[in-house]
Amino acid sequence: MKHFFKEYSYYSFKMFLNQFAIALMGLVLALAFGMSENHTGQVLSSVFAVVFYLFLIYYMTWEIGAKDGIRVEHGRKKARPLTGLYMSLIANSPNFVLAVLAAFIKPFGSIAIILQGMYAGILTIKYKTGIVDGELVELPLNDAWWSYFLIILPALLVSMISYILGTKNIGLSRVLVPANPEQEEIKRMKKKGKTK
Repeated sequence: MKHFFKEYSYYSFKMFLNQFAIALMGLVLALAFGMSENHTGQVLSSVFAVVFYLFLIYYMTWEIGAKDGIRVEHGRKKARPLTGLYMSLIANSPNFVLAVLAAFIKPFGSIAIILQGMYAGILTIKYKTGIVDGELVELPLNDAWWSYFLIILPALLVSMISYILGTKNIGLSRVLVPANPEQEEIKRMKKKGKTK
């Protein structure tokens, strides 16, 4: 475990910083549309921020997976397919803490929204009705304690899947994936060796 932290803590920290930067962008967009009372724009801007955030995670963990894949292929490293998930769990540990606290103490939900501002517009979607101060009102997703756990899952899944795809040099699209000339050369040499 100590070796894992030594090798991947920088990437986990970078992942958290990316999250914080995109959270600020998402929060500003959601607040701007919220102030103009444009609920559709608020949700769409939030979806854009989330997709952009997940793209950054995908790109970063795919690249790490590609580098590790080369080392595994040459026997310099043991294969660990869940490395992307573990990096994301470390990066999202503050989100987990805030989600637990938000489940019991409402004000921590506001702090969680600041830290995951890219979901701010999505969490304004009304999901059920409830009685508040004797009146029947529609309640937004940010009123549900489980929503703070749910918004962590996409980052975990994208990190895990993109790392695994990176180790196998499988890209969803060449536009989304950085070119890895070392692995391309290895594949070319293997094909050349098989055809002889």
